[in-house]
Amino acid sequence: MSRRYIVEFNLKNLPILQTEFLIIGSGSAGMRAAIEASQHGDVLLVTKGQLKESNSRYAQGGIAVAMSQNDTVDCHVEDTLKAGNGLCNEKAVKIMVEEGIDRVSEL
Repeated sequence: MSRRYIVEFNLKNLPILQTEFLIIGSGSAGMRAAIEASQHGDVLLVTKGQLKESNSRYAQGGIAVAMSQNDTVDCHVEDTLKAGNGLCNEKAVKIMVEEGIDRVSEL
């Protein structure tokens, strides 16, 4: 008889948690999703390690948004399109750059 699971366990011994929104991951996307979901119901955020431990934290470029006086939305769009080397959807880039400032502020 073959084993069904890599690790044997009994489901009856596991706690059951109920929530309206389950967010998996504590990176920038997960945290942003949790913020939004919390406006609409109960949220449970789970992560594989520490809450502050995420790949977003280790991103070399961080989160790039046009927040300084030396940067503008138009310059940021231009830089993003140039870095994308023709692979970016210009409309999507504009939305991302324009809304990015508010999303980072929310975080």
